[in-house]
Amino acid sequence: MKPQEIENLEALLRRIPPNHPSWTKVVNRYAKKNAGFQGEKSLEYYFSFLDPKEYLIIHNIRLPYQSNYFQIDFFVIHAKFILILEVKNISGTLIFDPENAQLIRQIEDREEIFKDPIEQAEHQAFQFRKWLVQHKFSQIPVKSIVVIANDRTKITSKGSPSIIGMVFRNTKILKVINEQTCSYKQDVLSKKDLKRLKRQLNKENTPTNPDLINIYKIKKEDIMTGVCCPYCSSIPMTRIYGKWICSNCDLFSDDAHLKALQDYSVLINPFITNTEFKNFLHLKTSRTAHRMIETLNLKPTGTTRNRVYDLNSLFKK
Repeated sequence: MKPQEIENLEALLRRIPPNHPSWTKVVNRYAKKNAGFQGEKSLEYYFSFLDPKEYLIIHNIRLPYQSNYFQIDFFVIHAKFILILEVKNISGTLIFDPENAQLIRQIEDREEIFKDPIEQAEHQAFQFRKWLVQHKFSQIPVKSIVVIANDRTKITSKGSPSIIGMVFRNTKILKVINEQTCSYKQDVLSKKDLKRLKRQLNKENTPTNPDLINIYKIKKEDIMTGVCCPYCSSIPMTRIYGKWICSNCDLFSDDAHLKALQDYSVLINPFITNTEFKNFLHLKTSRTAHRMIETLNLKPTGTTRNRVYDLNSLFKK
């Protein structure tokens, strides 16, 4: 499932013009977040070979610890152990430098410094062990590793300690999981414990959803209105005889307005009035807006004069 922040960034890129002062910053943030997500998705193929009755895979979860939160790309949960995966989708040559707690990326003639992902993964494991104790789970072994998802990345290291056993390519993940399974002889978590753990993780998961409009100082009038063409991204499409028509590529669509309403929901407000509905979709009359609202079965709140419609029901995951 695509993280909410990436969907919000995509909506923002559809709705602000390329000459907007924050355009480049939004593009860069989207590129970074989406690269990470694509790297995480690359593991789904390998996980498909695991027996779902034996292994529980949990993706992209953010849990509270003390007054803060910690986020984990993947849990692989087994009755004998828990494996934490910190996934990196970074191209170029990666030089791990654990002694100086840094990762050096060399690409073309540039060099960039990142936080040490090994140290990051180990800190996540430390926090999760505390979280397990807090929720009265048995002391199950928790191991953390770093997974490199980009096949073209060169992996090296400098200094000490060695990164052997801590950094792996995604192609090695099944071997790592199998070795973990074989190295522990006894189940620590019962089936009842595993179900309770899954429930608790889902209950406490708190996905991040930053306010991009305030972060990038985007005014409401900066956001382009209208229905976006799903084929060529041109705005706005025109509604004629119950269909959306793109004047740029001549595409016809029955439901292109759904993506526009989703954009409105995440960028402006999850509640919308009839007038706002009409204006944002560039409809000719309030009557047309009302018919569409009824067709979508949007839940109304408030009096007739101040009635708003809840868009959340359209896009609940």
